[in-house]
Amino acid sequence: MAQSHTPDAGDPDDVYGCFESLPDVVWAFDGPDHRVVAANRAARDSVGNRPGLLGLPVREAIPEAVGQQLFEQLDRVYEAGEPLIGRQWRTLVDRDGDGVLEEAWFDFTLMPRRAEDGSVCGVVARCVDVTLDVAGRDLADALPGESAPREGTFEDTALTLQRVTLPTGLPVLPQVWLAACYLAGDEELAAGGDWFDAVPIGRGRVALSVGDVVGHGAEATAAMGQLRIVLAEALMDGVLPTEALARLNRYAVRVPETRAATTCLAVIDPTVGEIQYGAFGHPAPLVIGQGGATRFLPLPPSRPLGVSADPPVLRTARMTAGEVLLLYTDGLVERPGRTIAEGMVDLASVASAAIWETPASPIPGPAADRLCSVVVERLTRSGYSDDVTVLAAEMRIEPHRPLAIELPAEAMWLRGIRRALDEWLHGVGAGEQDVPAVHLAVIEAATNCVEHAYRDSAEAGWMWLDAVLDGDGRLRVTMTDHGRWRPPPRDPEHRGRGLRLMNSLMESVDVHRTESGTTVTMARTLRHSAVLSPPARQPVLAPSAPDFGTEIRPGEPPRLLVSGPVDSTSAPTLLNRISELSRGGVLPVDVDLSDVTHLASAGVRVLFECARTAQEGPGPVRLVVPEGSPARLVVELTGLDRALEVLAAPR
Repeated sequence: MAQSHTPDAGDPDDVYGCFESLPDVVWAFDGPDHRVVAANRAARDSVGNRPGLLGLPVREAIPEAVGQQLFEQLDRVYEAGEPLIGRQWRTLVDRDGDGVLEEAWFDFTLMPRRAEDGSVCGVVARCVDVTLDVAGRDLADALPGESAPREGTFEDTALTLQRVTLPTGLPVLPQVWLAACYLAGDEELAAGGDWFDAVPIGRGRVALSVGDVVGHGAEATAAMGQLRIVLAEALMDGVLPTEALARLNRYAVRVPETRAATTCLAVIDPTVGEIQYGAFGHPAPLVIGQGGATRFLPLPPSRPLGVSADPPVLRTARMTAGEVLLLYTDGLVERPGRTIAEGMVDLASVASAAIWETPASPIPGPAADRLCSVVVERLTRSGYSDDVTVLAAEMRIEPHRPLAIELPAEAMWLRGIRRALDEWLHGVGAGEQDVPAVHLAVIEAATNCVEHAYRDSAEAGWMWLDAVLDGDGRLRVTMTDHGRWRPPPRDPEHRGRGLRLMNSLMESVDVHRTESGTTVTMARTLRHSAVLSPPARQPVLAPSAPDFGTEIRPGEPPRLLVSGPVDSTSAPTLLNRISELSRGGVLPVDVDLSDVTHLASAGVRVLFECARTAQEGPGPVRLVVPEGSPARLVVELTGLDRALEVLAAPR
């Protein structure tokens, strides 16, 4: 029994009034199931003043908190009898009681309640909403010059080592969505021995692997890189998964630094809904269904790599559309005060919540991305020491459909192609480097159709765009017309840059001309980035690209700010603006391309024309093109940086 009221606490009505008026959220729980025995006004408001809270176990009173590792902290305080403090925990809360979850951050203190005999009888929770403070800090961090420099820190060195040994990206596949997350251990922020990889192996199949090398530092990182490469090369050679694992084990026997490492390999065949998997001394993979149901795939006992010559044992399991496979290293389930078995139970609970929260969650993204981010964040915020790596694969309910567009071969329709292609590329999961490259190449091909295909025809023609992603993550785009292009000019400086640009941006470009029309076929392997440390907050989606525009900023010399796409429709306007501002090339002018979203060959021709004019007069044109801006790549590929002075101003 808890202690009864004592007069030293004051008049009961006064005590109650103070408790009610506290601005912080205060809950009082009783017993091992944490029945709600008291909640002040702020606590009731925080859950939408839902009725019938008193007397309910907290898991029934606030069911949306299941899987967020909040109830487990109450268990920990109740069992240990020691207080616990948490700082800036991201939590999904139902503030209005309408089932819609909102993202919030809380500081909290959990204190054990004691009975008269000194035994723990419950827990008191005090929570402070710090959402606005976190949002303000994020805004300050995003401002240029506000963040403290981090170059040369231990953390930077560790992440640099990881980046050069881990894959630079994940394959973009039509039937399987992949996501990964790596978090460095906190032992002196040293680089560790965790790895992950995803290798397409033909017929739509993809081989996923994670592993963990013993130790930290440069030796562990180097050993990890060796094992990852050996396994990847074996898989790309076309050997069976069993032989690939056996080859990896033989390598570990010969190389002492790689011995005792653990690994798990899973091959997904989405066409038949099958997983073939096996491991050397590694935790079992986890499968999460659309409704949050979880199951660990059974693994026979096995030793780590290089310890024995025992052949690997592979098993087969079914995987249905909408399910997510999660591979992970033991750093995710090894936590202070918890056994491995308890850690795996926590993993299943958190992973389940990450999936069933999805429809109501304010955290955006596909299920695999959410799963990686949420499980790493929630399972490590109460403490961890080893590296943490997770790799998730979501079986799409149906393959991403090819893109097919039929449009008139007129300049006014180029914007429609750009928007449709942008939506399709983001739908398949193309990475931030692939999207602008494919955009540029396709618009160049479409512009050629517009400018050359039907020049001698009395009627406007048509053009057709088709894009398809094959099972190995290779994008193939074709642009077709029924006209006849003009032959390439003798003067390559005047025209022909579009084809050179396409060849620079795509892995292969083929132009096939016949009497009935021209077909341009381009290909590029797509990849999207993996997260090498989990973000505290999800990034805000970038707004859609603006329309073309210019703005003049006075100065010596004046600056012409250019924004939006510079293509065949807007390039003449840009030329007129530069000519007006420079008085026909007499006065100097800076052309700022920082906010240009698309610099097509038509825009490049305009700038080369400015370079030619500048050579004949006293007023040079300078370009402002920051590093990392969309226009920077085109400026370097086309040689504009050699024809005009380029200023790399900060964005």
